[in-house]
Amino acid sequence: MSTPATAPHADREAGESSPCIWLFDWLTDEHDAILDRLTAEVLGELPELAFAPRRPEVHVREAIGAHLGTLRHVLSQPGDVRQVMLPAVFDDYTRRLARDETPPLPVLLRSFDKIHANFWEQLLAALHSTQRRVGGQHRAELLEFTSSRLFQYFHSVATQTARAYEAARSLHQMRNAAARHQVVTRVLAGEVEQGEAELLLRHEFNTTQIAYVATFDDHDLADRLDTTLSHLGGRLGARHHLAMRGPDGCYGWFSPLRENWRDAVRDLPVPEAVLVCLGAPHEGLPGFRQSRAEALEGRRIAGAAGRGGVVLFEEVAHLALATRDLAGAKALVERELGRLGVGEDEVTQRLLDTLRVYLDELASPTRTARRMYVHPNTVIKRLERIEEYLGRPISSNSLNLRMAVELAPLVRAM
Repeated sequence: MSTPATAPHADREAGESSPCIWLFDWLTDEHDAILDRLTAEVLGELPELAFAPRRPEVHVREAIGAHLGTLRHVLSQPGDVRQVMLPAVFDDYTRRLARDETPPLPVLLRSFDKIHANFWEQLLAALHSTQRRVGGQHRAELLEFTSSRLFQYFHSVATQTARAYEAARSLHQMRNAAARHQVVTRVLAGEVEQGEAELLLRHEFNTTQIAYVATFDDHDLADRLDTTLSHLGGRLGARHHLAMRGPDGCYGWFSPLRENWRDAVRDLPVPEAVLVCLGAPHEGLPGFRQSRAEALEGRRIAGAAGRGGVVLFEEVAHLALATRDLAGAKALVERELGRLGVGEDEVTQRLLDTLRVYLDELASPTRTARRMYVHPNTVIKRLERIEEYLGRPISSNSLNLRMAVELAPLVRAM
């Protein structure tokens, strides 16, 4: 720390006309008393600063003492001080606090306000004391000088501290995220036992847990995705959330789950261009891996189908299994749907959509028309056209036909 050993003295009588000399003498002679009052004031107003496990007041006093030493240097320099250069100890101290976010940055910045205000109060009291009384003209000059210099100092301190704190916190979070990602990768690869995994990730495995994969097309949606995941955790009834962030979204696990979680998440509001895929719920370390694999499979199917919103693996598991053998899936589509399965024109797609709804509605033209917002006669004419494409009557009980209808848009996209 750079603190002058001696003031730029002339003599005591000339010093009365120099704010620098008066301030240096006062800060030197009353150093301990000033420091005691500043420490008591700050700890009394901001108890969050007393974060050290043993004798926290010592740490706070040392930090304020470093500020006081730098202030003595700043206030004893005549002329304009354009930039206050803080000693490296402040930067190291700030970065150490930022690693644990203890105290939070707003509390740290408020402590500067408290030091500033209390220091000013002590200065005014000293000016009115009989031992250090200063004449009116010199007092005005001293107050003007000190007010300006204090403002410069604390403004610079706050700015540099905020910058160093945020930089250190970002770096720490990045390092933590990278380390945690490495642990999760090893856990998923089966390289870590459950006890060690729980210790490293602080995640309990012997409870019902569900994995998710959330992606977005627009990076401006990152903040909204965080909100969506927060709402998702609430709908699931989860108390724990292990989250990992990637370049195009994030993935993680929620646990435990409420009984009716499926109904709760189906109508979850999700921003457009955001996809959230959930694996099935499982327990234990094998379930941790299985649910993650299912969430990825759900994303694969949803991506091929161009779907967004919330997708449950349980609802697309049959499609995931069928498309593992893509050649077999394509053969099934061609065999069951013929031209209807390979055509990409608007008419063919409309007929395929009608067939899908017709099968969903248990072969009811009326319900199909109501769901598609068309007249029942329109549905009947489309069904006749569909049968022409198929070359046979529609068999609403055929599992192969239902599977082919669902697979058709997927095999075209894969």
